[in-house]
Amino acid sequence: MLGERLIERGQISRDQLQIALTEQKRNGQKLGRVLVKYGFLDDGVLRQVLAGMHGSESVNLHKLKPCPQALACLPVAEARRLGAVPVSLTAAEWVLACTDTRSVRLRDRLRLRLPAGRRLRLLQATEADIAAAISAFYVSDNAVAGKQAGAAPEPQALLAEAVRQGASDVHLEPGDGYLRIRFRVDGVLHEQRSLHAEQCKPLVGQLKVLAGMDLAETRKPQDGRFTLTLAGMAVDFRAASFPTIHGESLVLRVLKPMRDVLSLEGIGLGKRDLTAIAALIDKPDGLILIAGPTGSGKTSTLYAILERLNDGSRSIVTLEDPVEFAVSGIRQSTPGRRGGMSFHEGLKSLMRQDPDVVVVGEIRDGETATIALRAAMTGHRVLATVHTRCAFSALQRLTDLGVPPGILQGNISGVVAQRLIRRNCRCGARADCPDCHGSGFHGRQLVAEILRLTAAVEQAYWQGDLALAKQQARLGLWRPLQESAQDLLKAGTVAAQEVQRVLGSSGGEADDGLSAHNLVS
Repeated sequence: MLGERLIERGQISRDQLQIALTEQKRNGQKLGRVLVKYGFLDDGVLRQVLAGMHGSESVNLHKLKPCPQALACLPVAEARRLGAVPVSLTAAEWVLACTDTRSVRLRDRLRLRLPAGRRLRLLQATEADIAAAISAFYVSDNAVAGKQAGAAPEPQALLAEAVRQGASDVHLEPGDGYLRIRFRVDGVLHEQRSLHAEQCKPLVGQLKVLAGMDLAETRKPQDGRFTLTLAGMAVDFRAASFPTIHGESLVLRVLKPMRDVLSLEGIGLGKRDLTAIAALIDKPDGLILIAGPTGSGKTSTLYAILERLNDGSRSIVTLEDPVEFAVSGIRQSTPGRRGGMSFHEGLKSLMRQDPDVVVVGEIRDGETATIALRAAMTGHRVLATVHTRCAFSALQRLTDLGVPPGILQGNISGVVAQRLIRRNCRCGARADCPDCHGSGFHGRQLVAEILRLTAAVEQAYWQGDLALAKQQARLGLWRPLQESAQDLLKAGTVAAQEVQRVLGSSGGEADDGLSAHNLVS
């Protein structure tokens, strides 16, 4: 019934339904969950359709904060068993989210725990959202990682806490006789635990085994990857070890599920920047560079652009090392794995895959840059990231890599340079704030400068007149990072010390200066 309803609404095709039904028979999962897993259906659409079928109201659990009073009425074990999570408790009603609001059995079980004088109200949510909410709402800071007992944390508990806090990285850093554990949240590292060296060996060892690393090798760097189901969803972790004088350092990158990757509108771009970036994306060919240092959100912006382009009418092929998010409808590949193709071989070969859009995860050398630009020359839209401080310095970076001048000019559509700055929390830094825990910051705000390489901008830049190039760029809606940050300061979105911390006094423009000896004329 659900499948037919979705087909009637034009949300899925009959072929997609058949694929999902085949998978459902194999693993026993609910049809809606399979459709979302394969990327055939958006989670929010599924929630709305189910609500309509059940005659109930839907709820987006991702946007809700846990209500301790409501949670206290239903133990976590019972919540998991019933597939329901309490949402709120008022003097009049107890509100819960569940997958089937029509279930008589569920209502009967919940009425046994219904607080006196309240009525029961059920809201529609998806199975994945409920599982994630149960893990997130019921977790206790003191219960995680054995804080009260002083014991070493279990890997699953440690990583579950990292996901709950929204950490992008987990650092296990050896000292002289101890191990420090830190989470990077909103771009800043926060210490979680410190353990005696003897306590940390099993923890590091288990994480290395999970990541497929050689447990006996501690003197050479290693890379690995693994996936765990946490908070009801599959979470990927990238692991990297590094030998130090006090032992092996291990850093885990937490890769969020694809559903957390935002659209261009959702990543924080203002109207001016959205207009500028749309002009770049709409051009059918040319290279678009996403520039910034590590941790500046380049990958999120890249995938937000792909989300706009991935409408079914284009062939999109990627070369990424590694693939951070699996996207339905896009052919993604990772070179150099299990003795396969090299990066350069892969980039050359994918040009024979009839692509409309080519994605190069990162330009690291001149050969990769040259092949990417040649693809742009032959009528392809090419997207790539590059590590530089600002938009103009991204052009200089390609020159430094040895890209021939004749390939550079006329084949770069533009550059999106960016940073992430911590947002001010709405609480005003209250010590008991559940969002910022008294830090005064919650979440991060994208700050970007979008440079369109018009003929006038290119002519001025390659002739060595940076001032004129910037003057011409402003006609195409470009403005430097510092000016964009000033708008956020005036609006009260970010703090002055955060702008200074992330951008410095130069606003990220310190290395865009031009000199006669390193320019193409």
